[in-house]
This record gives sequence, structure tokens and C-alpha cells, in this order.
Amino acid sequence: MLTEPPTPGKAGDVAVAALLRGSSVLLVRTRSFPNLWQPPGGKIHPYDASPEEAIHRELSEELGLQISHEDLILFGSQPADLVEGTVYFFVGRLGDRLAIHPDTDELLETQWAGLKNATRMPMGTATRRFLEELQLSLSATPERIGEKNEHNS
Repeated sequence: MLTEPPTPGKAGDVAVAALLRGSSVLLVRTRSFPNLWQPPGGKIHPYDASPEEAIHRELSEELGLQISHEDLILFGSQPADLVEGTVYFFVGRLGDRLAIHPDTDELLETQWAGLKNATRMPMGTATRRFLEELQLSLSATPERIGEKNEHNS
């Protein structure tokens, strides 16, 4: 089970985001882990004030995305499996309005994968667990994660 995040900033802590468009999630292959698919994100640096600040910085660096703080929510955290530290998982919906511009110095490939099939791709255990829990949460939650409640607008 994903847990609430402890105080961020330890060496090795990372922040990643499952960016959703319809029933698909954006996954990337990086130069650091070329054989694994993962949500975009990266290290939380000492100068990042929070995991949220780190994921916004990483999405801008890796994909050229500027996502509002309201459109990206913390889903949870758990011990990382590819590095020492904690991984913070965020979720957001892109919709069709935002285009991605991958940084080819960091990313080898990007792919929109159906959320149901994404966990069959080569990936780390923590990523697989996150995507499985996200899929369960989306199917069980009447108001889907990352979608604005139009009744409260």
C-alpha cells in the first residue's frame, strides 16, 4: 500500500508523475534505465522545497510541460526499488491541450500506453505497484483522479 510521504530531501528520493490522457498513461525510457518503462520524473534535489516542486521542475525539464499545481496531485509514496530512498507518486490529467516536447538528452523514448496494459511492460516493482494501485483507485472512485469536479466549480 502506498503511504503518505515523510519529510522529503534525502539523497535518492525521487518524484514521478503518471500523466493520464483518457485511459492512457505516459511512460518513458530514460538513459539512466534504458530497459525499463517508467512515469516521467527524477531526483529531488536539495534546492527543491518539496516533492511537488521537484516533479514540476522535472516535467518541465524532461517534457517541456508547465502543469498547474491544481492539475497534479500526490497519490502516495513508497520505498524506491531502483535507487536508495523514497519515490513520491503524483497523478495528473493532460487532456489534449498540452503537447509534450521530450528532452532527447534524457529520454530515449516516450509512449502512451493503456493503463490496463502498461503494467505488462518492463518496469521496476515500485512503478508496477503504483500503476496497479492507480488503476484500482480510478476504477473504484466515482470522481476520477485528476479530473475537476464540475459541480464544485
